[in-house]
Amino acid sequence: MVSDLELSGYTLGKQLHKGTWGDVYLGVRASDDQAVVLKIYQPGEHRGLNARREFEATQAVSHPAVPKAIALDLTHETPIVVLERVPGIPLAAWVREGLPSVSSFLKVAAQVADALSAVHQARLLHRDVTPTNVLVDPATL
Repeated sequence: MVSDLELSGYTLGKQLHKGTWGDVYLGVRASDDQAVVLKIYQPGEHRGLNARREFEATQAVSHPAVPKAIALDLTHETPIVVLERVPGIPLAAWVREGLPSVSSFLKVAAQVADALSAVHQARLLHRDVTPTNVLVDPATL
């Protein structure tokens, strides 16, 4: 889906996720070498509206664990939401690396609850909180 897509200003990196709605990639913004995440929606009648809603919703949440939307590109057939990159590895991978201590697990659980609280305070519902969508930064535990 991305091979013929020209992403002016961004270098596309590793694919993180392939979904029915679109794909998620690591990327780099060329102007300042900032690491970003690019959510590239599949073409479709309502995809631009979905991308705009996600962009606006993400900007409404103020929490360090919730990535901010940086840009919205609706100029292509495939809408693109550019998000800041939050450090970490998926929760599922973190647990597979070795059973975390109770204190580490509780710290992560509290951070997830705090982030979801910020999402809910913005009157939003995440709808896809999974062990692959929650990132853990082992360096901060």
